[in-house]
Amino acid sequence: MLRLNDIFLTAAALFALSGCATTGAAQNNGKSVALGQIANVDGPRIRPIAVLEDSRCPINARCIWAGRVRLKALWVRPQGNQEIELTLGEAKPLADGSIALTDVRPQPITSKKIR
Repeated sequence: MLRLNDIFLTAAALFALSGCATTGAAQNNGKSVALGQIANVDGPRIRPIAVLEDSRCPINARCIWAGRVRLKALWVRPQGNQEIELTLGEAKPLADGSIALTDVRPQPITSKKIR
């Protein structure tokens, strides 16, 4: 059985985010982030906190629709955290640029449930 905390998320800044202050050391560089970890993504610090939807087609199945993943995250800022929602493959405006959730692992398989 895979647990929700075993899901790793990848976020990428699509445009340079200038003027975004960060404080403290980042947990990682945003390339592979588990739920609850903080990612430093070209300035902004993002903490994924919950998977709202994961309707992706299992890799060993044939589906009419590829499905999608929606994620609740916190934009961690000195002036206060802000809750944001990210959808796999869609750019989300953030500060003076945007951010996108580019990958979610593990891939679903019909014989295993991701909790």
